[in-house]
Amino acid sequence: MSGSPRDRKRIVFVGVAAMVIVSAGVAQLRGQQAASGDAATHSKDAPERRDAAAAWAELRRSIEARFRAAQDDDRAAVARKALIDLRDFAKTHKGTEQAAVAMFNHGMLAASTEDFSAAANSLEEALSQTTDAQLRAAIEAQIASLAIRPGQSPPAFTAKSLSGEEISAAKYKGKVLLLDFWATWCAPCIAELPNVKKVYEAYRGQGFEIVSISLDQDEQTLRDFVKQRGLNWTHVYNDSLPAGQDLATKYSVTTIPQMILIGRDGKIAGVQLRGEALEDAVNKALASPAQAE
Repeated sequence: MSGSPRDRKRIVFVGVAAMVIVSAGVAQLRGQQAASGDAATHSKDAPERRDAAAAWAELRRSIEARFRAAQDDDRAAVARKALIDLRDFAKTHKGTEQAAVAMFNHGMLAASTEDFSAAANSLEEALSQTTDAQLRAAIEAQIASLAIRPGQSPPAFTAKSLSGEEISAAKYKGKVLLLDFWATWCAPCIAELPNVKKVYEAYRGQGFEIVSISLDQDEQTLRDFVKQRGLNWTHVYNDSLPAGQDLATKYSVTTIPQMILIGRDGKIAGVQLRGEALEDAVNKALASPAQAE
């Protein structure tokens, strides 16, 4: 997780390997408080809380290590095992804040494997268990983000590009549109740029467009970067948009890079697209027919 001031946007770097770390802080803090020397330590559930905190810390380390060690073709199996372990933990330690955090992570991991039904169920369960305001807000944000998935209609939007052009979802009707949420300070975003440029150059003449939405804090930094790197597609500076109408909020973006592909039919065709998956999804979307009038 980034420790910079940019955290105020609630943007974090989350890969599947790091999934179990993201929300662990709340549960760890609760566990430490329960194990401290104050009056709460002497309550009847203090041993249970200490046990849950220790078990959660161990599970987090174990799952993180497994993901780090996994080869690309092993990650699906590692994810399946992690999902089982997270649910088993939540059952064993039911009633603790750590159980709620485990189900939150279960939901996030399930969503990353595109098991959206399981993700929704896990997140709702986590929400029903936690009393922590910060964790509740994080869970509610994840539940909202589940609406941004393949087959769903994306939120309508209007925005002004860096060039001053008014753009809207209607402008891209019948085209394949990539919404690329990124920032110049995001190392994974920068690493993905050559691939994005390659795909754009290969398919721009076939009805493929990109709108990149920058979560930078300084507009001039963005403008300079776009010019220097020759990123010749449409760019939007998210902070220039009215509060509550910014695209990151509309699309429930909590991690970057986040790429959302909208097909000719106006429905979401893919999310979290990087590497070869991006070109494959664009190629497939371009081959699909536009929505009938």
